[in-house]
Amino acid sequence: MNAQGADDRPAIPPHVPADLVVDFDYMNDPLLIEDPHAAYMRLVGKRGLVFTPRNGGHWIATRQKMIGEIFQSPALFSNFPRTIPRTASAGKPAPFSDIDPPDNAKYRRLLQQALGPSSVARFEQQAVDTMIELTEAVRPHGACDFAVEIAQKLPIFIIMKWLDLPFADRFRLLEVTDNILGHPDPAVRKAAKVAVGDYVDAVVRERRAAPGDDLVSFMSNGQVEDRMVTHEEARAMVTNLVIGGLDTVRNMMSFFALFLARNDRHRRQLVEDPELIPSAVEELLRWFAIPNMGRSVVRDMEFHGVAMKAGEMILLPLVLAGRDDESHADAMTVDFARRPNRHMTFGAGAHGCPGLHLARIELRIFLKEWLARIPDFAVKPGAKPVTRGGVILAVQSLPLVWNG
Repeated sequence: MNAQGADDRPAIPPHVPADLVVDFDYMNDPLLIEDPHAAYMRLVGKRGLVFTPRNGGHWIATRQKMIGEIFQSPALFSNFPRTIPRTASAGKPAPFSDIDPPDNAKYRRLLQQALGPSSVARFEQQAVDTMIELTEAVRPHGACDFAVEIAQKLPIFIIMKWLDLPFADRFRLLEVTDNILGHPDPAVRKAAKVAVGDYVDAVVRERRAAPGDDLVSFMSNGQVEDRMVTHEEARAMVTNLVIGGLDTVRNMMSFFALFLARNDRHRRQLVEDPELIPSAVEELLRWFAIPNMGRSVVRDMEFHGVAMKAGEMILLPLVLAGRDDESHADAMTVDFARRPNRHMTFGAGAHGCPGLHLARIELRIFLKEWLARIPDFAVKPGAKPVTRGGVILAVQSLPLVWNG
């Protein structure tokens, strides 16, 4: 390993065309700490596929239609292993998140019962109350680190309450989640997965013995097909919910806030016409797609004119899907009135994000309540937001200022 923890670069496989080779490390590229989305835009072109020798060597798809095709082709591109490099993957596939269709459908049905629109709607008022409280707490100060004081709290307070986990545990869970999704050392990422799994294991055991009115209890005692879930199945599904619930929305919120802090015209649009907020959420989801999904090649084949070998890995950066000029008219313009807006930020196919309904609620409420109270804000002069790459693109610090 090099000093940053990524795998040493192997020789380029002989079947990889030289003109498709790039030197890009999705965990450590230097531009990721300044503008992670710009880091990816350098990869666009070259038949929609490139190959990097970093992190064990893997393919990267750069076009939305190709990414969608891969999502919809589990017989060619398996969901296990999906972590790049392969050494960061678990030893066996976990129920739902790692299992290919149609076998994952039984788990997805259970998740959809828990995370469907009618189930998450009950959290809307809690999200409103929490966002107002958080905003009012910082408003008189004229400044805050948005990533820490707002984005790290709204979605996390909601998911911790829904899971009925102690709020004090959020710091421990945030640390391991960040390591799973963004640490450059595969060994640290793998150890973090074990740590969060061990934490969830004890909670699932407790809720199977004494269920409550919470999401862990629901998942731990749910039905798949004609039987109750096993302990291991419940453990895997709840682990997936913990990681997703603690990470994705908080980083998306920070990217939204960063964009509005730097773009007065767009911010004024939403302040003057809050009815635009739902469509603005969709447009900013397209613009700031933050997941980088992985798949493994099932067999030797030719894909879009490129030879691929069984066992090779391929990265699917959803930001490149969202900014693809072949799939979106005027793709590099942020347009809050965009119609249609067929982005792929929540994935596609059998492994589309099950938490998309709650995510949309939280993002919409954030924009409405924050802009109603702090309509004019900017990045603190002289300060630089801190971002990182990884499985999920993240904002670690976002210093904002406004007139209190």
